[in-house]
Amino acid sequence: MPGYDVALAPPARVLRLNKKPDRPKKTFTGRLNAEIVPDLPLQSQSLLAQLDGYWSSRSYRRREYVYLPFENPEKLYVVRRGFVEIGVLSRDGRELTLDVLGEGESFGAVLLPGGKGEFARAIGPAVVEDLQREDLDLLLRKEPGITIGLLKAVQSRHREMAEKFQQMVFLDVRSRIASLLLGLYGKCGDGRGLIPISLTHQDIANSVASSRETASLHLSELKKLGILHYNRRHIRILSLPELAALIRPIA
Repeated sequence: MPGYDVALAPPARVLRLNKKPDRPKKTFTGRLNAEIVPDLPLQSQSLLAQLDGYWSSRSYRRREYVYLPFENPEKLYVVRRGFVEIGVLSRDGRELTLDVLGEGESFGAVLLPGGKGEFARAIGPAVVEDLQREDLDLLLRKEPGITIGLLKAVQSRHREMAEKFQQMVFLDVRSRIASLLLGLYGKCGDGRGLIPISLTHQDIANSVASSRETASLHLSELKKLGILHYNRRHIRILSLPELAALIRPIA
């Protein structure tokens, strides 16, 4: 036909061939239960209630330190809102994250007297309550019943540290990443796979005693396998059973 440019109007069949096929989105599968993630201890929820009214409260910005290494005062701390990471520094400045604590969980030199070299830092905006050692001692003499809650919190922290050590010894990096993500999801997951904590690849590497490059490689592979999805803000687990199946002892 005069004036018709074929190059400007490719056949519909060609358009269909060039169109990328729609890929079905993988949705969250699995549910949180004891077979996948063991029940997490309430730790210091009862302690927090017993000492309500005695705490000093302070808000922290993202990445702000609650205390620095070797500056851990003789205090009892409890997370009221948000999340706090507990870690240590190596001589060359590398970080190892020992734990990520959420609402109601306690920490500080009162619970781990040998933890003077650790630091505590808010992962995002957080509110932390603290109680001076002297005030705690007075309260314990005044109300001995509080001692039970404090002992339970101490036992919980020691148990968590022992489990962390066992993971470092007996699990490979991928298994440690899987265990970390399942543990975080157990603490704060939304029931649909989302871990609502802003974690970088370096944060995850610090938590599993690995390099950032190695952690990024494993995270990328898990994403390709469709087990999880992540962006700069959050991580979403797409299949709890598949992620749990990756936790295997080193042969």
